[in-house]
Amino acid sequence: NRSIPLFVHESIESPTDVVSHVDTLRQLEEGDWVDMYVSGQGGCVSSVDLLLHEMQKAQERGVHIHCICTGLTASAFSFIPLYATSFELSEGFHALLHCGSVGSGGTLAEFKASATFTSKYMETRLREVYAGFLSETEIQDMIDGKDMWLDSDEWIERFNKRNEILQQQMEENVDNDQSNE
Repeated sequence: NRSIPLFVHESIESPTDVVSHVDTLRQLEEGDWVDMYVSGQGGCVSSVDLLLHEMQKAQERGVHIHCICTGLTASAFSFIPLYATSFELSEGFHALLHCGSVGSGGTLAEFKASATFTSKYMETRLREVYAGFLSETEIQDMIDGKDMWLDSDEWIERFNKRNEILQQQMEENVDNDQSNE
């Protein structure tokens, strides 16, 4: 079994920014352990999605991914501890959750198409990632442009609440499966 450190501190603006992390995660096997150190302003959600996908695949193979959040964990970086096997928060941890920023060029028609798609994509991702962690009202407030700041106590309280909701959903699914047999 191996123990591997990964550092996610620079903004992730394109998939090339996580290539080395993806490569490392793809090579890990059951029983391996990753300490993923996360701190920073985030980046492009669709590029962070590549990292999240590989984290999930590694965990499916039995890799433990422990996320260590220090200082500011903002924007798309706030998704990472929610996808990890476990996490810890340093003193001074604080998180910024928000709808994010987009930039697009091109013709007016291309801009409109991009803005329409990106709005739908961002709303979907925020609802998926923060389900149970934030209330529906808080998610909608974020989509409408409100920033949300959390300290470590607030993060842990919400995380525990989300886990209770997920556990209840799993139990309901098991009960439904058993009654359908």
